[in-house]
Amino acid sequence: NFYRRRLPKKMTTSFPIKLWDILENEDPSIIHWHPDGAAFKIADLPRFEREIIPKYFRHTQFSSVKRQLNLYGFRLIQRGENKGFFFQQSFRRDDIVTAQNLVRVATPKKKTYLHWW
Repeated sequence: NFYRRRLPKKMTTSFPIKLWDILENEDPSIIHWHPDGAAFKIADLPRFEREIIPKYFRHTQFSSVKRQLNLYGFRLIQRGENKGFFFQQSFRRDDIVTAQNLVRVATPKKKTYLHWW
């Protein structure tokens, strides 16, 4: 694909860049950008799991993709006219450079307790 050929290998393997690539190149009846380019929607989850996830990732589970979305700060819009769209402030259709700079949100580490008895 055009963007993969132009971008450094490291950039093409990050989750946000893979997602951007999917949105730019895959069937919009399965996954598509919001008309303003600030969010996206998975319109056909069974086809997304069957046709797209295995093509870009080493698994076939949407739960793994959802975990990555959460780790990169994407939020599912729960109400209103944009219900069902995923949004992340720095992830936009017209700005692959900003998408390239997205980093995982730090997750709090679980406390572990050592018992010495």
